[in-house]
Amino acid sequence: MEGEGLNQIIFSTNTIEFVTVAKGYCNLLENAENSTAKDLMWKTQRILPLLYFKASVLPEFESTEDMVLEKYVQEVDYHILIQQLVTLLGDNDISREEERLDSSNSPWTISISESLCDIYQDLKNFIMSFRTASDAIMQESLWQCIDSFKHYWGAVLLNVLKAIHNLNYSDIEWDNEEISSDSDSDSDSDKKYKTPDFMNKYFKNNQKG
Repeated sequence: MEGEGLNQIIFSTNTIEFVTVAKGYCNLLENAENSTAKDLMWKTQRILPLLYFKASVLPEFESTEDMVLEKYVQEVDYHILIQQLVTLLGDNDISREEERLDSSNSPWTISISESLCDIYQDLKNFIMSFRTASDAIMQESLWQCIDSFKHYWGAVLLNVLKAIHNLNYSDIEWDNEEISSDSDSDSDSDKKYKTPDFMNKYFKNNQKG
């Protein structure tokens, strides 16, 4: 009975869908160097709300394990990824929020690359633990991911989403905007703002239901 209850948590529909979206997000960042900054920001704007929603509907349960999970994303991995994003975004990496002032009247700033990597770190560690196929580790990694979502990366996601929204709908000029396309007949809009394949498959499968 205990094993059956455990499976209902880690193999629930909401959990599996969250894992799918989390993997898609991690893959998006890991392949950022093959994209342009503009294309990456539009794709990120689309996946972040879905990621937040899927995390918010994960099953509620209490942790029953007292274990320290392996951290798969090492410090060097984090800094390599963040450097790739900083290089890609350039001056557009820093978003200045003039309406939020601290005691020194300095504008509140947010690094898009750092925020995206903070989310990535938690999600990648979760995904790698989830792949162990150990029920106890899978459940504990899910619980820790949910707890971190509530107290850390969920708020980080909302803040960086606002920064990306403002960036995408601003009048800034992007460097090196051209990206390769599979067909010369595609419109410019389709080339630059194509939705990732895994998201297209997700929405298509849910429409069938």
